[in-house]
Amino acid sequence: MSVAATAVAPVGPRDLFDARPRALATLALVTAAWLPFYQGADRILSIRRGGGLLFMLLEFSKDAMLAVLTGAAFLLFVNGALRIRRPLIPAAVAGAALGLYLLALSAHELFAVNTLYAIRVFGEPVVGGVSLGVLLHRAGRRDALPGVLAVVSIAVVLIGVIQIMFPLAPLTIALRQSMIDEQGQLPETFYSSVGDIIRAFSTLDVPNDLGFFGVLVALSSYAPSPWLHRRPKLVGLVRVLAVVACMISFSRSAVLAAITGGATLALTYVLWDPRANAARVLRRTFVGLAILIGGVAVMWVYRDTLLPVQHAINAVTGADLSARVHTESLLDGIHRSVMDPQGLGLGRVGSRAGLYGNVRRVFSVESAYLLLALETGWLGLSVVLLALVAAIGGVLQLARDRASAAADRQWARVAAAIIVAQVTVYIFLPTIEELQTGVLVWAHLGVVLCRRPRAVV
Repeated sequence: MSVAATAVAPVGPRDLFDARPRALATLALVTAAWLPFYQGADRILSIRRGGGLLFMLLEFSKDAMLAVLTGAAFLLFVNGALRIRRPLIPAAVAGAALGLYLLALSAHELFAVNTLYAIRVFGEPVVGGVSLGVLLHRAGRRDALPGVLAVVSIAVVLIGVIQIMFPLAPLTIALRQSMIDEQGQLPETFYSSVGDIIRAFSTLDVPNDLGFFGVLVALSSYAPSPWLHRRPKLVGLVRVLAVVACMISFSRSAVLAAITGGATLALTYVLWDPRANAARVLRRTFVGLAILIGGVAVMWVYRDTLLPVQHAINAVTGADLSARVHTESLLDGIHRSVMDPQGLGLGRVGSRAGLYGNVRRVFSVESAYLLLALETGWLGLSVVLLALVAAIGGVLQLARDRASAAADRQWARVAAAIIVAQVTVYIFLPTIEELQTGVLVWAHLGVVLCRRPRAVV
């Protein structure tokens, strides 16, 4: 009998999920599509319905989805079906060290419920996001992620546009009412520095999340996604909507994230993309400079009528009260962290501090890094920084590795750009605890973290 006659179809390594890898990938894509809408839907329903079974199912939907994805990824790893790429092993080790440090720190805390909730707040976006990306890659569906985010971003940004253009529309009023505080007022972060204009936040948590979400999706659109790239008009629309999201949200941090993330993507393209010949690089450089100079010129000429530009100028000139308060908060946070290098305890500083247990928030802070320094101490912050540096270094090393597949290298470039954009936002905002955008950021690390299973015969 010939060899061809006896050959069998290649199968992956034996594990607990060989029969249904596509089902997990589908759940991962559904989760990625649902997260940007979750916060708005949850809060509107809590006001309109006031409870009930539907509200309970909705409230815990994102946690249930992420729990299934995390459990599946953990079992695959334990079963030996996942192999971490060598350049990213240091990032995985640093992440594991951070988890152990948080657990060890919690052992010395007096308020267990509040402490465990804080660990969940820090860990769920990272662990859930990485698991989502790992399962997509394992099932061969990671190229669907940019397309899903692109389609979702259209709806998310359009809802934000409705908030700006139609402030009295029923949807706008419902979303606005869902965000009021105990005194029945919108927090100051929802107002711009130019009059009483309410910054758009769509279905996300705060306006800065809307701006950053637009930037994240625009960067993700550069990943290798055949379905998305066969639709260049959709790709162009997504990138234009990222600019719209930054403008209607008045988010200065999102603009900075776009600059750092875009610069990372451009630099890695010039250095390591095999398609980057001299003619193409020069052409794109000239086009990019022309767009940049033209855009800056237009914004400067119309600076008195473009409200987002005024908002940014007010921050630079000091006319924006919120910007001054923000700066004072950063300075106070630095001073407090120097005075308490050991930290104040888990779950006692962030915006979600004191939600569970019997401990109230003892300090408010405007930076994710200061939040970590105040809750976990300088040692904990050092471990976090080590993990972030290892993650960025690992994906950059993969991006430059000529022995790796072209798709893996391009995904690594996109992951590096998105993570750099995220760590830029961390400087100014405590977004390390944001679930909606956090999961999507770390999903892009997950899609390159592990190698796909090798087929055997």
